[in-house]
Amino acid sequence: LLEVPTEKVLYRLWVFDPDSQYGRTGFETAFKSGVGFLGSVTFPVKLGGKPGFYALKLSGSTRNDINADSLPAVLMPAPGSRFGGRRGEFAAVLAGYQYLAIYPEAPGKGWGIFGQVYLSNGDPTFLDRSAMLGVSGNPRVRPQDRFGAAWFRYSLTDRLVGALSTRLALEDEEGVELFYTLGLSRHLQATANVQVIDSAVAARDTGVLAGLRLTASF
Repeated sequence: LLEVPTEKVLYRLWVFDPDSQYGRTGFETAFKSGVGFLGSVTFPVKLGGKPGFYALKLSGSTRNDINADSLPAVLMPAPGSRFGGRRGEFAAVLAGYQYLAIYPEAPGKGWGIFGQVYLSNGDPTFLDRSAMLGVSGNPRVRPQDRFGAAWFRYSLTDRLVGALSTRLALEDEEGVELFYTLGLSRHLQATANVQVIDSAVAARDTGVLAGLRLTASF
């Protein structure tokens, strides 16, 4: 990791093994499938006196096979399919968060909007486009709490959809998520969240997931 902070811009560069090394030391097959990279440029800004940041990220690798560790077996194309034959992958991400309100009586608290747009050249990457947009922050009446709501959409690479069309009908995945974190004390928080997801598997009904988490810090 190389990080270069300047007065107005933060530069970061990562170089890594594009294969997942979960459960391994990483030295057994280090860089066997190529080299991956991620570079980002982050700009802190102020709009109307409100702080925010915007970032451009570029990522890619020299791999020429499918990252099988990232897909369940049912979504693995058969050998000889049209997906997974290209060498090299590249993607660009534009992301940002912008405060729309800050609270003078509670320094560092406020709320704003965030978003991200992702584009890639597809094969052998599984996603070719994705986007998210949402709002998050602290309610003014209880600045110790946090809330958030977001919409997202994922588009699977056309070559992958085509390669699996005789086995499984796939489409874009879309959904929304909402959460609220209640600050019970300085060291105790309770978070409730709900997700509504229209799955990428066309035959599945829209799913609803709900969760509750209690977090203690010491």
